[in-house]
Amino acid sequence: MHIVYVTMEFPTEIVGGGLSAYLGNISRIMADAGHEVTVITLSDRNERIKYRENIAVERVCIPRNKITKQFNRLKLESFFLNQRLRKLRKTQKIDIVQYPNCRALGLLRTSLPTVVRVSSDALLWRCADEKDMDAALRKGMTEKSKEEYLEDKALLRADKVFGPSRVVGDFIGRRLNRKIQIIESPYFKVEDNDETVYQEYLSGKKYLLTACSLRPAKGIFVIAGAIQGILEKYPDLYYALAGEAEEITLEDGERLSATDYVKRCAGNCADRVICLGNISKRFLNPVIQHAYAVVLPSRIDNLPNACIEAMGEGKIVLGTDGASFEQLIDDKESGLLLKRDCADSLREKVDELMGWTAEKRLSVEENARERIKLMDAETIGKKVIDLYRETINQLGE
Repeated sequence: MHIVYVTMEFPTEIVGGGLSAYLGNISRIMADAGHEVTVITLSDRNERIKYRENIAVERVCIPRNKITKQFNRLKLESFFLNQRLRKLRKTQKIDIVQYPNCRALGLLRTSLPTVVRVSSDALLWRCADEKDMDAALRKGMTEKSKEEYLEDKALLRADKVFGPSRVVGDFIGRRLNRKIQIIESPYFKVEDNDETVYQEYLSGKKYLLTACSLRPAKGIFVIAGAIQGILEKYPDLYYALAGEAEEITLEDGERLSATDYVKRCAGNCADRVICLGNISKRFLNPVIQHAYAVVLPSRIDNLPNACIEAMGEGKIVLGTDGASFEQLIDDKESGLLLKRDCADSLREKVDELMGWTAEKRLSVEENARERIKLMDAETIGKKVIDLYRETINQLGE
């Protein structure tokens, strides 16, 4: 089977996030299973290169000129990426194409069998950064942005749609009256570890870790509201923040970085808040491995890699109930579930965690590992291939 992944980011490029990590993993699974894999990605240059020796990467650079400046950015990206796909199709047999739903890359899709994987949802994430998320969602359902409208339009044009999170899949499915099949993301243990950051900032310390983009949607206000109480109660405990810190707006209109805000809220314990910045996985993984627990109080999430990777390392994760973490975590059995937007809940769960015996911690850590074993490459790869074949066969009927 020849599989083509069309994307705006991939591990070969400077820009990368959760989508890049997923595509790096799934393309590797497919190529190692003997399938021909081509990735068409946005880039800063036009060229064809190899990734991991058995994956072809078609880099596409969008020209910046008077003509392209007149077009909508999303339509422009879809046009140039799909133009490269059409060119490739003239010389190679292609069995199926996969797009992400974000940035509406499948808007100008070809007639080839096409699936879309839900990597995020522009409407959900926009509203999750608002002060009142529920009110923003009610308004957003009838007042979509141009980007949200185009993403939905592209998703409706796909032959099949799947995604890792039941919460996000159900939300989109209800909104568009479209079935979203659930296939969780594959887990790969990070082998390329570098302890430099851990040794410099955290060696010998007992710490909680939040590793994600630091913004309202990811629960930064929950952390800020709980952090002083937690650190005052446990004087031997530190709190580490890893990820890009976005600028946030406070109620009085003041704007400052998310990390500066958390340190301010920590009061006299601010010296025990350690900000690591946006570090790569090879530096981050040792920080995860040595953490006492990982805290991810997101308002909404798409079965995040941060949770999967932490649990795969046997870490106890404190994640928000109803934000997709409940899909991975059984409360008190394989982690701890928090109430959304509730700093008191975070403090209470940390208290519960600190009260566990060594035997209880070991049991929860082992249960976390066992849950992630269900997401191994072979299991997830088979489910994705079955979806591809089902799509191809359905269109051939």
